[in-house]
Amino acid sequence: MVAAMPEYSERDEAKLEGARRSVRWLAHELNNALGTISGCAQLIDRLLSQSDPSAGIEKSKGYAKSIHAEATRCSQLLMDVVLSIQEVDLHPTDSDIHSILDAALAKALPDDGSGITVYRTYDKTVPQVPVDQALIEQAFHSIFLNAVQAMPTGGDLRLDTCYIGGPDSGGVVKIYVTDTGSGVSESAVGQVFTPFFSTKNRSRGLGLSLAASTIRRHGGEIKLHSVEGRGTTVEITLPARLSEP
Repeated sequence: MVAAMPEYSERDEAKLEGARRSVRWLAHELNNALGTISGCAQLIDRLLSQSDPSAGIEKSKGYAKSIHAEATRCSQLLMDVVLSIQEVDLHPTDSDIHSILDAALAKALPDDGSGITVYRTYDKTVPQVPVDQALIEQAFHSIFLNAVQAMPTGGDLRLDTCYIGGPDSGGVVKIYVTDTGSGVSESAVGQVFTPFFSTKNRSRGLGLSLAASTIRRHGGEIKLHSVEGRGTTVEITLPARLSEP
């Protein structure tokens, strides 16, 4: 008895093409990162091979930080591709969204701050939010990183939260992330959450699309409002769960 061959659908072809794009993009990004790591390592070796190695210590520290940053980026690139191919199960727990925002922001900001001033206006009435802490933190990290990259010479980054109560469901929590960066053109606003789309010369490619997917999987919504040359606001809505009395 001959087994029937499974049908190959247009959806299967779309998945395969998506995988091809992921591999091409990942190879390009990793090649760039490895080039930076190799170059920094060579410069450190050259500095420490001088007759007075101590003279190059400070420069070497800077190059070492660049190596660490690129290695961290490579790790995140790989995680992004894994998440784009294989959907991870959600494990939601009632969580303090403000603590999650602070943790994600700390990872996204450069060590030297790069001239970015952060303003927080947190609504103290915001209740616990049922989220997978690791996944939602990564989603906000991608959103913050996008904002930071949009302000290469510095600027303001504002975080605002508010709670809108509901008569039956427990209401929603609104999070607004606003930057004073380069903004996005009107024609590009509708594409910012598309995989691999970017208006920056250097992009993580999947970060914002994965962030949007994670937020929607939590029953939330994400919107982007932008004025080119003036800045961008990302509006996130998550369902809230009031603590039991």
